[in-house]
Amino acid sequence: MLLSIIAISAILLHIYLAVKKPEISLLSAPIVSLALAIMAYNIDDQVSVLLAPLIFLVTYITLALSSEEPGKPGWPYSLARWFFLFIGVSFSLLLAIINFPSVYGLLFFVFLIALIINYNIISRHSLTIDILSTINTSMRQNLPLPMALESAAAGQDYKKARILQKISGWLSEGLPLSEALKNGFRRCPGHIVALIAMAEQINQVPLALNCIQKDILEKTREKSKIKPIQPLYPLILLSVTYSILTGIMIFVIPKFKTIFADFEVDLPLQTHIMMKFFMVSYPWFLSLVGFLTFAVFPLMIYTWFRPRRPEKPHLLSIFGDLVKWFLPMLRWFEANYSLIQVVECLHLSLNGGCSVDKAIDNTLTLDVNFYFKKRLRHWSEKVRQGENISAAARQCRMGRGLIWAFDQNLNQPDTPVVLEMLENVYRTNYNYRASLVHYITWPLVTLFIAMMVGSVIYSIFSPMVEIINHTASMFFP
Repeated sequence: MLLSIIAISAILLHIYLAVKKPEISLLSAPIVSLALAIMAYNIDDQVSVLLAPLIFLVTYITLALSSEEPGKPGWPYSLARWFFLFIGVSFSLLLAIINFPSVYGLLFFVFLIALIINYNIISRHSLTIDILSTINTSMRQNLPLPMALESAAAGQDYKKARILQKISGWLSEGLPLSEALKNGFRRCPGHIVALIAMAEQINQVPLALNCIQKDILEKTREKSKIKPIQPLYPLILLSVTYSILTGIMIFVIPKFKTIFADFEVDLPLQTHIMMKFFMVSYPWFLSLVGFLTFAVFPLMIYTWFRPRRPEKPHLLSIFGDLVKWFLPMLRWFEANYSLIQVVECLHLSLNGGCSVDKAIDNTLTLDVNFYFKKRLRHWSEKVRQGENISAAARQCRMGRGLIWAFDQNLNQPDTPVVLEMLENVYRTNYNYRASLVHYITWPLVTLFIAMMVGSVIYSIFSPMVEIINHTASMFFP
């Protein structure tokens, strides 16, 4: 009886700690729950055995449903939510394997996870547009931003209202907008926070918000266009084809070999080639599936939902930038996208009255590719040493557009106008190249898939044709 009272008191205490001291409750709940469970089991107190796990569950549920408050760490709430997400995903995988006891169960689970991820990405994108649009509207009306955001939160749904209230709370604490966004809207993309932080230094925040909102709406329009094929379709089709090939090579082809041996006939060449291919590729296929499932996909999901830190990049961010920078096709897109942000930043800085060297320094706070930022840093150092801006841009390989824009013999009075034009040119060129690559690549991918599927089908059905021809030749010479 005494232990049951202690267990109930521990539950109430941890609910209080989850509200007031979330980091202490997160760490102490599993330890106290396990200790009480062991003690109750040793003295055969069944009621306490049932109450002990509730300390852990109730604490984590309280943390998962609570919202972060200014001055309190946010990681306990995130860990509690990730814990329940992990439990839900594991339970879904178990149900998929039980109900679909084959590779199709795994494919069904992957498809389910892909839908969940896609929904979360779209939801976060829509939420970002709503939050930034609300902030932009409040600033255009020259209202006190904390009060305006608090008022705007009144008529919104719970999630958006909670974010607006947190941003308002951080602004009331005296933080600038970029820091308030970083603390109150943790999933805000890093490049948005970086551009706002830069704009705050030159008092151009409303103009920066307009540029950000325009960029997001353009990306939304591009994504809403009809695509010739779903990107996941080739992967799913190849996976299903290989799973069918696996079953046939394990259960069907050995019987074909026995039948052909009885008739003293060799299997067709294409079937032999497919058998060799399967024997060599199957161990690699299993290793690849395991590597993608337990290493690559979790890292991809983690990086998708974790905002970048331009001021101090994560190791995974640097590695991702390295991959995108040194792959031939992706490098152009990465450099062009970085140039769009740089030109946009230079345009805002020069309009705000900054000198050219200060404007270039402002670009170092942007969320651009890690290796492209090295070029920016090198360019900034050369300009500060007194070198010609255009010549320094050429030496640092900053692109012909920036070299032309800062050529003192051509565009010195009109540099901001030229930069605005360059911004539109780079963005249009990026969208054009992306569409071009998309519409060229997918027909080639479709032809490759057709060749693979056709080879598998031919290698499977050619033995049947061969045995029919051989049997017919025995009776009809």
